[in-house]
Amino acid sequence: MELSIKYWGNPDKPLLVLLHGFLGCAEDWDIFIPQLPNFYCAAVDLPGHGASTFNESSRLTNFASVADTIVKQLGRRSFFLLGYSMGGRIALDIMRRYPKQVPKLICISGSPGFEDPMLAHARYEKDKKLLANCEKQAFLHKWYRQNLFYGIPEDDKYAQLFARRLCGNFVEMQKGLDIMSVGKQPNMWPWLKCTQQSILYICGRMDTKYFAVAQRLQKETSVKISIFEECSHMPHFQKPLIFAQLVNNYYAHSKT
Repeated sequence: MELSIKYWGNPDKPLLVLLHGFLGCAEDWDIFIPQLPNFYCAAVDLPGHGASTFNESSRLTNFASVADTIVKQLGRRSFFLLGYSMGGRIALDIMRRYPKQVPKLICISGSPGFEDPMLAHARYEKDKKLLANCEKQAFLHKWYRQNLFYGIPEDDKYAQLFARRLCGNFVEMQKGLDIMSVGKQPNMWPWLKCTQQSILYICGRMDTKYFAVAQRLQKETSVKISIFEECSHMPHFQKPLIFAQLVNNYYAHSKT
């Protein structure tokens, strides 16, 4: 499977690879890319999302195959990574499995995975039915009314986000979720506890689930933490200018 990747900027500058979340697409990063002039940006449509549709010859069959495909298709010796939620999980897996190619990473509201295999299996069983036989508009309204997305439907950028989500192909996205579900993700806590690689974890304080993850990471690992006040699961969406400044500062003077 050939993933759709959209490039911006000067190829001679450091490569920054951007991975969107569930239901998203490469265009989710359009608002940020003009604020990142020091990078050659590559926004990936993850499997089943945007223009990355499945076909009969697709070899994407498990979680690890997504990371392998992205690294192979980029064809670069090294690059920076930035991933949100589902994209954050994929980004962590890329750094974990290709440590020499990823000197620095930003993970936004991403899960390190389940430590209990039974909980992972239960989550996968739930996820594999998530988009089946549902009416798109009703599903999206319900999805963004979860506590996880507190304050996002009231954001002045929400209408544009919602319209973009309506363009998504739910059949294809369900196929993508079948291999990228957190229930299919390996438990990355053991790796995170021992790695000395440079990782910045960002989340919103109003997102109680991932704020708890951030607190544990701060206590048990060397991962750097940045908490966005008055934000929930999408701090980069809610405070884009502050987020872009943080990204620029984190990668400043770093080399790929």
